[in-house]
Parts: sequence; structure tokens; C-alpha cells
Amino acid sequence: MPAPIPATLPAFEVAVADVAEPVADDLCEEIDETVKVALDAPDDAAPAPDVAVAVVLLDTQETLDAPR
Repeated sequence: MPAPIPATLPAFEVAVADVAEPVADDLCEEIDETVKVALDAPDDAAPAPDVAVAVVLLDTQETLDAPR
């Protein structure tokens, strides 16, 4: 028989959500800024390391924005 869910679990979930949302918002802002810089770069410019980071962050943003 599985163990009962502790009564503090909902409080823990709320605490995590309170922290996660601002972190996700900050991540989204960083993603937007990095993508804008990458898109504004000349076409013949060598890709900056930030572009690779932007791709990873975009994947992360899509994951965060996905319906649960």
C-alpha cells in the first residue's frame, strides 16, 4: 500500500510555484534579449556562443510554457 501524501505537500507546491514563476519570467526575458541580439547580428557574422545558449533557452521556454 502506498504511503499517504503528507498534509504539507500543497504548501510545498505553492512555495515552489511562488519561486518558479519569477525564475521562469526572468528566463523568458533573458531568452528574448539573447534572441534579439542574435537576430540583429550581421548575416556573415560568426555565431556567438550566446546563440547556442538561446536555442537551449528557447527549448526550455517551450517546456515551461507547455500545458500541464
